[in-house]
Amino acid sequence: MQTYYPTEEDWLDMAAYISKVERVAKHYGICKIVPPPSWNPGFSMPWDFEFGTKRQEICKLKEGA
Repeated sequence: MQTYYPTEEDWLDMAAYISKVERVAKHYGICKIVPPPSWNPGFSMPWDFEFGTKRQEICKLKEGA
C-alpha cells in the first residue's frame, strides 16, 4: 500500500492533490493519505463516542411481526 504525506501547500487544494496521486495509486488498488499535522477537519467525532447497537435475533425474523 502506498502512503502519501502531502505538504501544507499540497493540502490547500485537497481535491487536486487526490487527483494527482490517483494516477499512481490506482495501480495499487488502495492508498493511504496522511494529512498534515496542522489540518483540522470541520467535523470530527469525539474519541469516546460509541454507536448504540441493538440485538436482533435472526432466527426470529421469519416468525413475523
